[in-house]
Amino acid sequence: MSKRRMLRHILADLGVVALVLGVPFFTSDWFRAKVTGADAVSGATTVIEAPSGDYLVLLNNDALEEDAFWETFFVGDEVGYCFEDITCMIGAGDTGAADMAASFCSRLPEDQMRVRVEDITLMLSRADSGRFQVILLSQEMAERTGALSAVEHGAKAVTFTGKDGEVP
Repeated sequence: MSKRRMLRHILADLGVVALVLGVPFFTSDWFRAKVTGADAVSGATTVIEAPSGDYLVLLNNDALEEDAFWETFFVGDEVGYCFEDITCMIGAGDTGAADMAASFCSRLPEDQMRVRVEDITLMLSRADSGRFQVILLSQEMAERTGALSAVEHGAKAVTFTGKDGEVP
């Protein structure tokens, strides 16, 4: 085999190895983070603006380890980091609560708040018996369904007003 042919064969092999190993490496999240300088904190997701309206959050302090953190969070104040994952129930058909829950989720690290859509009657039955962590309802839905009855059974009620275009 001639030297020219051997050199061409070596260069072709190196090209194939560079493609097979280089393309996945250059498209990896690790490489992009090193090039852009972004990390898990500075590369956070975009916060979704809160919809307007009045909302009610029911907190079960017995089921929450960091109840003061979550109360501050749902009021809309700035909070630090919390390692507790929660489940937030919203009523089926309550579109305002669904939009507000999406806004809350966008303020937290990925998958820290799981949103579960429940039938209103079943959800309020759970609230009355204390089998929930967080329930989010629009004020209209809360008034129509009598959701404040859960407060009589030990739930903490937090009300707030979402202003269109602002972060809760």
